[in-house]
Amino acid sequence: MPPLSKASAVKWLLLVGTFFVSTPSCWGGEEPSETWGRAYSWLQTGERLAANEEWALAMGSYIETFRQMKAIREAHPSYEPELVNYRIDRLGEMIEEIEPKLPPGGNSITMKFLDFIESYDLGMKQRFSNQYSESLATLDIAKVILDEIIYENPEEFRDAVDTQYSIMHKSIEWLERQITYRARKPRATYTSDGVDWGTTEFVKEGNLPADGDTILMSGSLFSSGPDPGQVRGFTTIPELENNEEKKEESKEEDGDDQKPGLPGFRMSSKQKESPEAE
Repeated sequence: MPPLSKASAVKWLLLVGTFFVSTPSCWGGEEPSETWGRAYSWLQTGERLAANEEWALAMGSYIETFRQMKAIREAHPSYEPELVNYRIDRLGEMIEEIEPKLPPGGNSITMKFLDFIESYDLGMKQRFSNQYSESLATLDIAKVILDEIIYENPEEFRDAVDTQYSIMHKSIEWLERQITYRARKPRATYTSDGVDWGTTEFVKEGNLPADGDTILMSGSLFSSGPDPGQVRGFTTIPELENNEEKKEESKEEDGDDQKPGLPGFRMSSKQKESPEAE
């Protein structure tokens, strides 16, 4: 294969260089293997287009592959340098082979196909970065460009880009569903009922009994509680004291003559039965 002529090399380098201005040389943060995979897919598309003698469109695929391979070499010089350099040299030869086969006006078709590739790759990048609205707008532009190219060219071209066309349509449909779902999803609303449920009241130190004081539990410390005197069956401290005094008085009146035992029963044979038992 003869080397590229100086005139052809300058021409296509200028063309690719012009395309570099509108397209970033490498996606930020992208691994070189990802760029390689995308570039190789466009190389395969170009080969299918060349097999169908769609030279202007095949030229666009080869130029895009050439651009992405150069981006890998510039951003990641240690990534498979021999393989990358081989592909770049080989693509230069393929571009040289196709150039004489371009139909009249072929350059404009090539540039339009490059516009499609740029929009398609950017739209897919935005989709996987969760920029759904931006991705849908970009892929819609790519679809319009591709539909125009398909309309102007034979049906064989549609078969050659079937992979990208199907992925693009499925992505557009998926993005539309996601955006519609987000628009219809009700947003949570919060209304205030005037009550500050996050406020907590603490017992102040002055309300606590001092050290050394006789502590008697009282409902006055907890004002929200019921009055102990009003609770049925609840005996207050004064009532307990009165009951104790009554018991002491009762013991003094009865004396010690009362024997232990159950009333009505004799504790022994010598003990007389009580009159009640008789």
